Amino acid sequence: MWGSKDSHFRKTLTIFLVLSASFILMTLLKPAEERPAFYGKTLVAEAFHNEECPKRGAEDPKVELILFCDYASTACRDLQSVLWKLVDKYNFMSWTHKDYPLRGKTSIKAAEAARCAAKQEKFWDFHDILYQNQQTWNNNYSYGALFREYAEEAGLSVDEFNACIDFSNSSDDVSNDLKDARKSGIYTAPTILINNTILEYPYDYDRLEQAVKSEVRK
Repeated sequence: MWGSKDSHFRKTLTIFLVLSASFILMTLLKPAEERPAFYGKTLVAEAFHNEECPKRGAEDPKVELILFCDYASTACRDLQSVLWKLVDKYNFMSWTHKDYPLRGKTSIKAAEAARCAAKQEKFWDFHDILYQNQQTWNNNYSYGALFREYAEEAGLSVDEFNACIDFSNSSDDVSNDLKDARKSGIYTAPTILINNTILEYPYDYDRLEQAVKSEVRK
């Protein structure tokens, strides 16, 4: 009688151990989830000078999105609402802005003007106004006067803004971003990186959301 119970116990224990071992083995052998096919090369974190770059979103993000953009680019302009939507939905991510003015002097001056606004903690206000008025200031010889109007609209001290522009106090911020792009093999604007991995164009909401979710699952 006891032998029968002992035999049953040993069989139950054996089945349990086999199932447990199978589960552990399947877990260990489960292939790592593949990254989205539109991921490109991953850069080392030290590749960029991001300390002075404007950011919005989480202060300690799980997912950091870096955007290289040109204020004169229509693709960059149209991308803004997409990124706003992402950052609003995922409060664990951040968006870092880096300048990549490719379209001549006006582009460079727009980037410098926005960085002057940043010195008064009004970067994003000025940044948004530039994109909203892109067709007005772009390729307009009076862009300097328009930038000063935008500074006033953004609530800046116009005198401080003018001094920053006149003495090129923000030119190093823009040139550092340009250097970061070129040494990293980035040649187009917009270019987006997710946690320092370059994403291949095009950029739409569904694709960027897939990248964000992929990073969270790591």
